Amino acid sequence: MNPPNDSPAESLGIVLPLAVLGLASCLALPSLVAAWSHDVYARGALLACAFWLAPPARLWIKNRKSPATPCFAWLAVCLLLCTAGVLMDLRVFYHLAFASSIAAMSGSPLAGLVITLAAFTWLPVTGWVLSHWQSGGLDTWQRPALSALITLILLALSLLRPKTTLAPPPHS
Repeated sequence: MNPPNDSPAESLGIVLPLAVLGLASCLALPSLVAAWSHDVYARGALLACAFWLAPPARLWIKNRKSPATPCFAWLAVCLLLCTAGVLMDLRVFYHLAFASSIAAMSGSPLAGLVITLAAFTWLPVTGWVLSHWQSGGLDTWQRPALSALITLILLALSLLRPKTTLAPPPHS
């Protein structure tokens, strides 16, 4: 029998991020679904989340044959946010943990930062904060529109990013 091509370290490289994504999803999604279904200040956030997931999904689909190495710094941030959420019983930490687990799958610390910051378009806490700033919060169309705009910018940046290849150094 031939040994498999993947080493244990390579297979663990995708199992750990998926396990962390599963943990963050189990903690965040029940409260997100409840907020998106019943909270007046979270109007349009489900659609905003769908727009927000488009660029990372595009990256995963595009690179499915050679996926990026997950960013373990974002995985650590995710686990810290999960721990903070459990200790303080604040759902916003679960939601941010979910966002950072998605960011970890991008493979780049900078892309992860952009993905996590863009998550503020669908977080229920954003609607609550904006409701104190603007009477009644956002209209139903404003949150998805903002998320769609950010998503289009992120998709344009990912399409316009120059393809760089490392050339071997010249021989002396």
